[in-house]
Amino acid sequence: MFKGTSRSLAALAVGVAMASPLALAQSRARDAGAPPPARDAGASATAPAGPAVALRFRYAAGTRARYAVRSNQTAQGLTSNISQTLEVETQRVQGDGSAEQRARTLSFNMESGALPPQQRQALQQSMMGAVFQYRVDGRGRVVSRQPVQGLQGSLTELGDQVWQTVEGSLPVLPEAPVAVGATWNETKQVRFALGAARLAMRVDLTYTLRELRRVAQGQTAIIGVAMNLTVTQGVGAPNVTVSGSGRATGEVQFSIDRGALLRSSSNLSLDVNFVARGSRPSTMRMTATSEFALQ
Repeated sequence: MFKGTSRSLAALAVGVAMASPLALAQSRARDAGAPPPARDAGASATAPAGPAVALRFRYAAGTRARYAVRSNQTAQGLTSNISQTLEVETQRVQGDGSAEQRARTLSFNMESGALPPQQRQALQQSMMGAVFQYRVDGRGRVVSRQPVQGLQGSLTELGDQVWQTVEGSLPVLPEAPVAVGATWNETKQVRFALGAARLAMRVDLTYTLRELRRVAQGQTAIIGVAMNLTVTQGVGAPNVTVSGSGRATGEVQFSIDRGALLRSSSNLSLDVNFVARGSRPSTMRMTATSEFALQ
């Protein structure tokens, strides 16, 4: 059972590669009494300094942007690599500043020892017709989304896992203006598949505004991200319980002038524990890296 699960993990780990800061479901305020989120060792230890800036996404109906998305996941010696080109179109902007957007895949390539060649080829072909529609607010929070369109059967779940990597690349911006050195927290609840198991995970994030930088695209905010990951609920095969924890770090480059994400990258390590009645506990370690960059 564990061997089969680990092979599925390497393929479906895209859904956990939320280390790009979050394969989010719905986000919510941080629970009172919750464990403090991880702190990035590269974050500023000094008090916030300099002018405060407002960080907000800016949307305009009819605009399109292309992103190169790359991810790598390794579990139990099995590695999966995915690269794709994604086009994001803003269809309409609401009065509250949120936007209805549609994302579609222009190119998709997957290299994986965890999927049979025929299934991998079917996924690659199907992803070319997949459409993701969602609504996102000015802080980068996906407040609603529709089921992935254009995929059928078992590929629907795989496509949904791939899409979560894209969702996870959106940083959650602070409510109020912040200065360099300031931090803000967010908690997200994530649900994903791990072979036959269905898991729920809590992601506690700490964002730190590290730097305001002048580049060709104008003023850019460099934001560090640190995460604590905790599997809060795990349901696997009969008489098998699942738990886990991990950590992740990442960096976001956000254009203040354009109100757009320029780049997001992350590294994640997650240990998933399986306990079957009458058997010794088993631990599976997964590592993942991801990058989301504006072309």
